Amino acid sequence: MSSEDPPPVYDGEDFPYWKIRIETYLEAVDENLYTAAVKGFPEIVKKDASTPAEQQYEKFNAKARNILFRGLGKDVFN
Repeated sequence: MSSEDPPPVYDGEDFPYWKIRIETYLEAVDENLYTAAVKGFPEIVKKDASTPAEQQYEKFNAKARNILFRGLGKDVFN
């Protein structure tokens, strides 16, 4: 699975089913995306002096957010 495969889209019905599918999708693309979405990473203390690990956390958060937004139908997103 790659990030080029479309994520499962939530259309407003059967949230528990979609939740399991989107979590599995995130984990299949990159385990760190799953962690970003489900568990989270430590908060960055100094944004202007972030460590390389913290910069990676920000990238994983952004990628996970992007996939989650792509996985919402327009009606649900609005």
